[in-house]
Amino acid sequence: MGAAEAIATQREALWKSGYRPVPVYNIDARVNSPGKQPKGFAWQREALLDPPGCVARPPDGDALNTGVMANGYRVVDLDVDDGAVSDQLMRLSLSLLGQAPMRFRENSGRRLLVYRAAHGEPGKRSIKGALGKVEVLGKGQQFVAYGKHPSGADLCWERPLEDWPAEDLQPVSEDQIGEFLARAAELIGSAEHARDVVPFRLGEYTANSPTGLGEIDHLLSFVPPDSPYEEWVSTLMAVHAATGGSSDGLEIADNWSRRGSKYKPGEVAKKWGSFRSTGITGATLAELARQHGADLSAIRIAHMPEDPEWKAMVEHGRQVARTIKAPRAGQIRHYVEDDDGNVFDEDGNAAPEEVAEVERQRRVAARSDLEWFDDVRPVVEVPYIVKGLLDHGSMSVVYGPSNSGKTFFALDLVFNIAIGNQWRDRRVHGGSVLYLAAEGGNGIANRIAGLRSVFGSVDVPLALRRAGLDLLKPTADLNYVITLAEEVARREPLAVIVIDTLSRVIAGGDENAASDMTAFIKNIDVIRQKTGAHIMIVHHTGKDAAKGARGHSSLRAATDTEIELSVDDFENRVAKVTKQRDYEGGEEFVFGLKSVFLGIDQDGDNVTTCVIEPIEKVTTGGEDAPPIEVCRAMLKEIDAGWTSNNPLSTAPQSKHSGRYAARYLATTFKLPQGKVQKLLEGWIDGEIIVVDMVDFHSKKRGLRVREWI
Repeated sequence: MGAAEAIATQREALWKSGYRPVPVYNIDARVNSPGKQPKGFAWQREALLDPPGCVARPPDGDALNTGVMANGYRVVDLDVDDGAVSDQLMRLSLSLLGQAPMRFRENSGRRLLVYRAAHGEPGKRSIKGALGKVEVLGKGQQFVAYGKHPSGADLCWERPLEDWPAEDLQPVSEDQIGEFLARAAELIGSAEHARDVVPFRLGEYTANSPTGLGEIDHLLSFVPPDSPYEEWVSTLMAVHAATGGSSDGLEIADNWSRRGSKYKPGEVAKKWGSFRSTGITGATLAELARQHGADLSAIRIAHMPEDPEWKAMVEHGRQVARTIKAPRAGQIRHYVEDDDGNVFDEDGNAAPEEVAEVERQRRVAARSDLEWFDDVRPVVEVPYIVKGLLDHGSMSVVYGPSNSGKTFFALDLVFNIAIGNQWRDRRVHGGSVLYLAAEGGNGIANRIAGLRSVFGSVDVPLALRRAGLDLLKPTADLNYVITLAEEVARREPLAVIVIDTLSRVIAGGDENAASDMTAFIKNIDVIRQKTGAHIMIVHHTGKDAAKGARGHSSLRAATDTEIELSVDDFENRVAKVTKQRDYEGGEEFVFGLKSVFLGIDQDGDNVTTCVIEPIEKVTTGGEDAPPIEVCRAMLKEIDAGWTSNNPLSTAPQSKHSGRYAARYLATTFKLPQGKVQKLLEGWIDGEIIVVDMVDFHSKKRGLRVREWI
């Protein structure tokens, strides 16, 4: 049986055991997270099919790792390199949560255990400390079950996962997960309580609830009773939920409120009796206390029953954490490993075994990250969208002053991508397009209608969304944009997301501030990673157009392709590639705007828009030709002669009249006459200029500019 056939059989076995397998990129794939990243923008939707997409079709050669969707599971991922601490975490998990299938690899002490969620499909929770982190994966995620780890090691199971039917996995509650994470926090040297990956909002927080009256009273001591009314009521609701609405809970809540200056006798009891199912849990109390300075982990430990073995495990974790604690700012703690695997500090002293083990694992990871000169191979196949210009998963900025045609240019480019049509002379790998017109208005709709009127295209996978967005703040509209992208991808695989314009999606931010621009770029990176799409940002120039796009330089540093729009002396629009990360830049795309009739408004006036009309670049006479600016100035001289009724001429008899074009232009622009003569001949052959009659009475003939370059 071949490797691909074996993988297909294994994925089918996982599905028959109740799991939903996911194809994951190989460790040598050119993606953001090789060896861990699911293949395909719609991997979650495909995993929910019956059978899942990767079961219904043969494995792809670049995605032979196999993941499993974590919806409905609680997957405990122990990302801790210290072998002793990892063993303690494993025993803690087995003790508190029960037996589970366990994944491991030979070159690391890290482990992963799989449980079933007792209720619903909870999301991810995690803690991070000096020794590493512990994550509990859930809805919307996947874990890699089989294949190669990025370090090169095989992923192994003590017992094959497919031999554990999903319905037979140990079910665990969120309270159990919370208790496990609270104890694990001490082992890895973490001062934080288990946290969810989503920002906290009252009524939505799902971390561990307090487990006893003493812990509830302790948490309340951090929350001021004179807090705003909404927070005061939420605190009472949280205590009510944590105590089941008991009389003991009412007494604790009333005593807490009594300490405030706004206390009114009987008010707490009246509220208490009105509480029903509010959606707020006891965990809300823990979060409110944390916001007011409480150390949730310390409070949880303080209210746990005595357990000598547990205290010994915690003390070991604290000692290791103190041993390898992070250095102060400006300091680096460095260790050296000899050929025998012994680890020493900079003074030649043997490192503690716990530190030595961490250092050895770090060095194994470092070696796996290195590519030696003789081993580096060329990358000849790049997943492009527009060949030589735009790649999948990269970012571009199209910028220019007002009325330079930025939106017309961007829309023309992505329209051709959507219909899979060659753009200029470049090949296009088409796909669907999401156009986020954050400035709103009817202009963009009319421009799309103009394209449809001219090209007559139907069933074009280009979707428009006209409204503002926030892509600046931590609570930005990221999930909404990703949801929009998912909807567009249902029509056809997503190729490009256009954001028009940058200034309208960072409202309230400062384009010139490094903090705001880097926050925006970080959010764009999230969208890129989640969708796999190319992100095109339409932007403005500053007051000094010569200095490029407006705002902080971090935008240009993060950009793969930068295209500047300008208007030349002849009202032609010029799009110039001013930056290309992986290609040769400097190309110019010249275009004009052609008016298109759309209809008649309520006053009887014509309603029009414009579409791009490419002006193909023409020869200017070879490699030794004058710069394009000089050529345009020469054409301007030719046009001035024509409009003044005294045109320049190529006729030999004009050599003595001062109108001989080659001599006049050579003298004016200080160029060799032979070079100018060759240039004029090329322009005539290319119909840039023509010989025409300027005066029918005198039959005077001369040069007229037919097309501007």
